[in-house]
Amino acid sequence: MGYTCGIMLNWLAILAVAFGVSIAKPQIPRDRGQSYQNPESAEEQPRSAQPLTPTIQVDKAPPIKKKDSGRQPYQWHELYAPANIPNWFLAVLAGWAGLMALKTLRTIERQTTATEDAAKAALLSAQAVINAERAWMIVTVEEFKPKEIVGELCFLIGAINRGKTPSKVLNQCHSILFVDSPDNLSWPAHYEQQTASRMGDFIVASDSFPIGKTVRPRSLRLDAEKEGKLKPTDRWVIIYGQIVYEDVFASGEDLTRSPHETTWCYGFEYGKSGGFTRVGPSGYNRHT
Repeated sequence: MGYTCGIMLNWLAILAVAFGVSIAKPQIPRDRGQSYQNPESAEEQPRSAQPLTPTIQVDKAPPIKKKDSGRQPYQWHELYAPANIPNWFLAVLAGWAGLMALKTLRTIERQTTATEDAAKAALLSAQAVINAERAWMIVTVEEFKPKEIVGELCFLIGAINRGKTPSKVLNQCHSILFVDSPDNLSWPAHYEQQTASRMGDFIVASDSFPIGKTVRPRSLRLDAEKEGKLKPTDRWVIIYGQIVYEDVFASGEDLTRSPHETTWCYGFEYGKSGGFTRVGPSGYNRHT
């Protein structure tokens, strides 16, 4: 036991000595002391004179680095990844909803068009009923033979309500002139003589009233020759006029009413048998 303890003590002493030597050993640089120089010996060495050569140093610009935008090409194959299945479902659902909305709009458009057509048809039907029931003032020229006038043609101009409802006469007038041809009548027509008979009165259905006095073509021609109003080429005597009236369907104030108008024009040609006939442009013969 004592021998073993002695050996262990010896070994411990050897290890202690080795540890102390390792601590006391100086640190040698890696260049094995070659870079170390004695400052005194460095001062003693004379410096060799070397010629100075000028040097030009060019600073190179650092290379320009391209900025990385950070964008990477889109990986299209990711569209078909399982993670995008909900997105595809939503896209299909949105497309279906858009188609349904478009179909609904087209259906609404067709219904709107059908409604407008039905409204127009109803308006036309109502207007047709009104036209069938409203008052229509018609002017006629008829020959008659009074007892006190013998050997001369006489004509009476009259207005009659051919409608089914009463009419109210607002204005009426007529004029007489001589022309060489009814086709040469000027437009618009100019009405001079105004007749006040039945003005403002209601004319019931089938009722009539005279316009002006009895018309005698031969007497009219003689009077025109005496007054110098007749030309040698004037072969026609023209009687034309206008009636403005309203029916029971009129509504609104006086300034907003839409009255009806009847214009008429008849002519008598001298030297030919017969009476007055309807002549003149279309504007002289119309019914509104």
